Amino acid sequence: NFVNPRATLEVAEGIGQYLCENNLSSVQEIIGALN
Repeated sequence: NFVNPRATLEVAEGIGQYLCENNLSSVQEIIGALN
């Protein structure tokens, strides 16, 4: 992304932070909740 070259890193860090805050161990737990 030319507007924010760190966008991908910020999204990845945000997902990691969300997992920690919600006591989840992996993104798979989020995907399972959506199905």
